[in-house]
Amino acid sequence: MYDINEICEKVNGVFSKKICLKITRISSLKSAKENEISFFSDLKYFDDLKQSKASVFLVSNSLKNKVDSLDLNFIFVKDITIATNTIIDMIMSKNENYEINLKHETTENFVKGKNCFIDSFVKINSNSKIGDNVKILSNCHIGKNVTIGDNSVIYPGVKIYDNSVIGENNIIHSNAVIGSDGFGFAFENKTLQKVKHIGNVITGKHVEIGANTCIDRSTFDSTVISDFVKIDNLVQIGHNVEIGSYTMIAGNVAIAGSTKIGKSCLIGGNSSIAGHLKIGDNVKIAGHSGIGSNINSDSIVQSSLFAYDLKKFQRSNVLFKRLPEIVKKIENIEKKIESKDNQ
Repeated sequence: MYDINEICEKVNGVFSKKICLKITRISSLKSAKENEISFFSDLKYFDDLKQSKASVFLVSNSLKNKVDSLDLNFIFVKDITIATNTIIDMIMSKNENYEINLKHETTENFVKGKNCFIDSFVKINSNSKIGDNVKILSNCHIGKNVTIGDNSVIYPGVKIYDNSVIGENNIIHSNAVIGSDGFGFAFENKTLQKVKHIGNVITGKHVEIGANTCIDRSTFDSTVISDFVKIDNLVQIGHNVEIGSYTMIAGNVAIAGSTKIGKSCLIGGNSSIAGHLKIGDNVKIAGHSGIGSNINSDSIVQSSLFAYDLKKFQRSNVLFKRLPEIVKKIENIEKKIESKDNQ
């Protein structure tokens, strides 16, 4: 439990009204409960703010006039990201407890199901739960509070970070990383401060994750990979991403943070999807595509040029650079023709 006055002082905040209570944790607007603190940083989440069950909200000074009419408890701060990082540091500093393992032994403080196979040089940390018929091959690291469902296979070298939840009948191939930090930084005093991520990754049933794929944990809630999703090798999935069931993702795809992908989508290799987008159900994205806007369900998209003769491409590129000038000339010609027709 953390005193709200201590929190306010740590983040250099100002109360909207005097309050006295204890805070248990920091959460997102949608998942926050009573005695938790959340944050409001964008007007598009105004409805979530009004419906949130959090007891206190961090609000940037720039949005103060937007929330004055609400009968809620606010702490106004200069920078939301810096403030949330400060609160996460307060919580984590009291919760983190690392021990030196001189004997290189696997902890016995975890639950192991029936008929499991755990290979040599596997590290399983405390409070983790390993289901029935699970196979964990050599040189894997399983963090604290991890759950691995029945009949899953974890191939050599996989790293599963704290609090991750792996569903039943999953296959995770060599050197995949599940639950790593999201990529986010905030400017403070001419330096870059790392944005803290305290969420987790959840995978559904019958998920397959390819070799060297990385799935980042969410900032506060969960990065979600739904049932029967199939992910190829060398795929990057950012924090807070949600992928709908039966979607297949080919190699070298990169999906930026907070994007939501629907059910039964096909995403071709080497495609890139920007953050905070919504991709509908049954969408097909051709290989090498760059996606920078939302896509409606049942769409088929291709955003890159197929390879063709180099000299033709170079000539076409010269014309492309002149396209605004050419369009302007065409518009001037059309105007002259229209003026002659009107005479």
